Amino acid sequence: MIHPKNSIPPKAAQASPLAAYMPPAQLESLLRALEAERRLATRLWTGLNELRTRGELPNWIAEAGMGSYSQHDEMSALRRGLDVLLLADSKRQRVEVSI
Repeated sequence: MIHPKNSIPPKAAQASPLAAYMPPAQLESLLRALEAERRLATRLWTGLNELRTRGELPNWIAEAGMGSYSQHDEMSALRRGLDVLLLADSKRQRVEVSI
């Protein structure tokens, strides 16, 4: 189950600025796809984090910061930025997104 902090609010499709450009079914599919991507990314990060805490990561992965808490914070900031852009979610803090 995805953590509520990482899920997209159920009424987000109605409030999204994309609702003016997409049919409701397509927008709902987009939101479901975003949640599926978030579930997978969180699962992969959790696995890397477990390996990191056990000291079982190869050096090149550990040195890249994969599975670290700072990487998790970066993922969360990117998600918040995307939510603001796609869903006009004013309850989330606006962040600068750099890729």
